Amino acid sequence: MRIPKILFVWVVLQLGMLGVVVPGFAQFQNGTLRGVVLDKSGAVVPNAKVMVTNENTSVETSTTTTSAGVYTFPALLVGSYKLRVVVSGFRTYVRPGIQVLAAQVTDVTPNLELVSVATEVLVESGANLVQTESSQISGTFDDRSVSEIPINTGNQYSVLNLAMFLPNTTTALGGTSGTGGSVGGLRGRENSYTIDGVDNLDPTTTVSSQQVIPDAVQEFTLNQNIYSAEYGRGAGGQFNVITKSGTNTLHFGAWLYNINRAYDAADNQEVQDIYKGVRTGKRRKDINRVGGDIGAPVIKNKFFVYGAYEFNNTGQQAKAPTGLAPTSAGMTTLNALAVDSQARALLAQFPVAPAQTSTATVNGQAIPVGSVNSIAPDYDTKHDYIINGDWNLQKQSLHVRYLKARERQPSFGSSFPQAQFASSVSVDNRRVIVNHVWTASSTLVNDFRGSFARYSQFFPLVGVAQNYPTLFIDDLPNTTIGPNGNLPQHRLFNEYLLGDTVTKTTGRHAFKWGGQFYWFTSPSVFLSNERGQYDYLTLNSLVNDQVPPR
Repeated sequence: MRIPKILFVWVVLQLGMLGVVVPGFAQFQNGTLRGVVLDKSGAVVPNAKVMVTNENTSVETSTTTTSAGVYTFPALLVGSYKLRVVVSGFRTYVRPGIQVLAAQVTDVTPNLELVSVATEVLVESGANLVQTESSQISGTFDDRSVSEIPINTGNQYSVLNLAMFLPNTTTALGGTSGTGGSVGGLRGRENSYTIDGVDNLDPTTTVSSQQVIPDAVQEFTLNQNIYSAEYGRGAGGQFNVITKSGTNTLHFGAWLYNINRAYDAADNQEVQDIYKGVRTGKRRKDINRVGGDIGAPVIKNKFFVYGAYEFNNTGQQAKAPTGLAPTSAGMTTLNALAVDSQARALLAQFPVAPAQTSTATVNGQAIPVGSVNSIAPDYDTKHDYIINGDWNLQKQSLHVRYLKARERQPSFGSSFPQAQFASSVSVDNRRVIVNHVWTASSTLVNDFRGSFARYSQFFPLVGVAQNYPTLFIDDLPNTTIGPNGNLPQHRLFNEYLLGDTVTKTTGRHAFKWGGQFYWFTSPSVFLSNERGQYDYLTLNSLVNDQVPPR
């Protein structure tokens, strides 16, 4: 079974190199800079040497204009560039500060001046840099915007939430799920996600798989409307996250973000509880993000490294609603009334109310019951890592990315934080990305990309929780006893991706073709309510071991 898959990969890549047109592989990580070189009369200038230099790394790429005066750089890393045009008989044209954005085409048209001696023209400003190649609508946030725009932080939030600041996007529609909100009125699960040019979509739930440390993001771009076919993975928005790279300068940073109850006013319930003496202050709410990053050159102008680490911690005390459970005296009476050992075994795991607030009737006797908190507190810890390397030669460039996330979270019972029903949620997410760009000639560029991702998620149950059912008792409102009905469960997936894109410029035309091979395996175990779920109308029916109606 493995041989056909390997042959398929080989055939796709060979077809791409031979020029057979198949659906293109999305180049979310890179941007395109192109234009037409003209003289002052508006005539095209062929065979002009065009050089573009990354202003952070000093890496230079060059090409030559075609017979129609067209130049194209189809696979530039995002960032700020300086453009130089040199041709005999004309002044050298220089334009710094050109921003190349991910998954977008930037058009710059140099106008050259005739001169008898060699001089240089520096263009500090001029016509706007425009996209003329596509009707797509794009919104881009650079690294400073990502760091400074106030968005919710913590484990459950990500840089994708910046999409809410763009037109035609809203928060997720009511009753729907997904990541990044609603784009164009569609569900969040209609969106598509990439990290550094490769797929970041969870294949089993169609949401974003791996979150990226916000302060390690170089650029976040959302494409919508009528985007190119190579980006056609989802009908909603195309969410593209580009991570940072090292530069020619040693740089490092650290950050701390905190959300705390001390910053907020008490809510209405807390005010009432404090007034009644039920509590002395506000509930605990702590969400922390602390981390740091470093970037440096290993070989100046050629080899760069970047790394970042972040620790996430969440701790929130439970709040309303409250449920009813028997008091200690009530439990003694219920055990005495239970008709058999099966009923007593179920009662043995009930929570106990600290004080009586009302009664429930069982076999004609009043059973004292009281209020208990029916929502478990929330605790979560997460570690995120990213290591990037970039190697640049004159016609070759290699970019490697490694991302890892490790999350641990206790998951308590369906309603009550009872230790015997707790599960320790374990989530591990790893991703390796390799990108190789080869400028074969001034008119031919090959862009190869590959990645491997492994995701695992485990929700185990141990001890009494392995066989205890999930219980509902209607005359004890908001009371669900036992482990979560969806536990135990686990899932994992391995994702393999290979793709190649070729760009050929001829005259005024640029042709792009390529292919992508995508394969994933996803063994999982999930059977809802496998331990049984029983809904008793009354506490009386449970004590008498009567068959629940549902």
